[in-house]
Amino acid sequence: MKRKIDRDLLSGLLFVGFGAWVVAYAWMKYSLGTLSSMDSGYFPVMLGGLLVLVGLVVIAIAFVGKAEVLEFSIRLRPLIAVLGAIFFFALTIERFGMFPGVMGMTLLGAAAEKPYLLARTIFLGVFLGGMGWLLFVAGLGMNLVAFNIKEL
Repeated sequence: MKRKIDRDLLSGLLFVGFGAWVVAYAWMKYSLGTLSSMDSGYFPVMLGGLLVLVGLVVIAIAFVGKAEVLEFSIRLRPLIAVLGAIFFFALTIERFGMFPGVMGMTLLGAAAEKPYLLARTIFLGVFLGGMGWLLFVAGLGMNLVAFNIKEL
């Protein structure tokens, strides 16, 4: 399925939509406070508002400037591979541990590439699992289990 869209217009709409969502969520869930006494919702509302303004500027540029037409097609294999990798990680990190979750996520996510190189993917999974452990467990002191031996 191929469609032609204007890249700037799409980007501007995404900025406006995400910024408006951030503003609405922060406005409803957090207290804003005042400029001299900012509360937890002040910063997200300001950033979301700035994102909306940037999006409006990008939309204006799309209508004034020369449109660059972007032609794209939806490829199902990369979409399913990446979404499957995210769901796999979410479902396995608590039960099996961080390292098996990262390895499985890497192996599934790499299926989005055409030449699926297994040795490179395994190396990447080991590297990402090790770096994740160093960052989150050793560095930040988070309570994550590298391997859940009971479940394996």
